[in-house]
Amino acid sequence: MRGWDITFLINLDKRTDRWTDFLKNSSELHFPTLRFSAVTAESLGLSELRLPSTVAACWKSHQGVAKAFLESDAEHCLVLEDDVHLTQAAIEALNQIWEKSFQGIDLFQVGFCVHNNRLSNRSSYRLQSRLIGLVRSFRMLNFSLTRKFLSAFYGYEFFFHEQLSQTVAQNTFELGTHAYVMSRNFAEAIVEFNDPVYLPADLALMELANTKKFNSLRLVTSLVGQTDSPSSIANASTNPLEKEILRIGKLHVR
Repeated sequence: MRGWDITFLINLDKRTDRWTDFLKNSSELHFPTLRFSAVTAESLGLSELRLPSTVAACWKSHQGVAKAFLESDAEHCLVLEDDVHLTQAAIEALNQIWEKSFQGIDLFQVGFCVHNNRLSNRSSYRLQSRLIGLVRSFRMLNFSLTRKFLSAFYGYEFFFHEQLSQTVAQNTFELGTHAYVMSRNFAEAIVEFNDPVYLPADLALMELANTKKFNSLRLVTSLVGQTDSPSSIANASTNPLEKEILRIGKLHVR
């Protein structure tokens, strides 16, 4: 049984250029991809807005994908955004992961964003990646004491996932919703959660992962990046949380 049965790429109708670019760059992917028409900021009602409309529309698009996925017979779904950066390495990684079984996995983050070498818990991304790689190379992840130490230091556990043949972090999700796999169980949660929208898509998935009600995993090293996204959000904010929300909104303006 292969990793996921259906793939959606979220794409605004007006950004036909991104869909065209994706089709051109994804020819070597071993699985087909369906285009999902993204929710526009203009289509949202005032009752749905607790955040900038572009940020809310992004989450509504991911909810829409979850609903479309649940209407299918698929057990797992790969979700991509149209600013996903499909390098040759990313394509090869996705093809390899697609060959694995995702049985028992609810959320699997394949790609995430790292800003100034910092993860969302402010720890160094490069240091974490190298440290876990070194620990793995000496087979020290097999020891519970090692895993407990890393969990105490980072706030989540690391282990080698035999099913995926990947070293993963558990019950954590980083900024970036441009490449992740979800189960039907997780899709049902997405449909019901964060409505009206009070969290950006990234933070909403972080919250669901942090509940530990799902088997949520992410790769230690991001395998799929994002292209640079131009922004139409020009207003600055003096509130740190609002700044973060606006920054995430900029990532999703098409």
